Amino acid sequence: MYVEIWVEKDALAGVIAPVTQEYNVPLYVARGYASKTVIYDAAQDIKRIGKPAFIYHFGDFDPSGVDASYQIRDGLMKHGADITFERVAVTPAQIEDLNLPTRKTKPQDPRSKKWGDHPSVELDALPVPVLRTLVERSIKKHIDFVEWERMLQVEAAERNTLASITNLVLAPNLDLGRTQND
Repeated sequence: MYVEIWVEKDALAGVIAPVTQEYNVPLYVARGYASKTVIYDAAQDIKRIGKPAFIYHFGDFDPSGVDASYQIRDGLMKHGADITFERVAVTPAQIEDLNLPTRKTKPQDPRSKKWGDHPSVELDALPVPVLRTLVERSIKKHIDFVEWERMLQVEAAERNTLASITNLVLAPNLDLGRTQND
């Protein structure tokens, strides 16, 4: 399986990136509505990888934020990507459970009429530790931790081997079988 994290806001990519980098998971910044080209390219990448993909989206809870996340989902599927999509944040439950600050929905948003009296909440309202935890949980549910630990051990052994080779090559007083007559 294959995992991607999508975030609505460029400003929050720096908050999320350390988590996605730790697990070598791609991070896409949609900047609101992702362009058709970005979605097409992402779908082609998923198809090229050839594994079912799990897409986790983090965005505002407002008419455009919610709509934009589903536009990403629908666009990826339209272009043939085999995906499971989950809108992780911001959700009504998070708004209530975390007592997140709300704002009035922008009346100029063309989707606001269908939004009704729901509050709007910025993704930035999530505390950073909560946001990072949500990203990490989304990723970790796909990890085989026995295999993960084995890979960490292999990487550590490879680093030790490379360090030993480097020490041999760079050792200044190393006699590589030369005689005094050389």
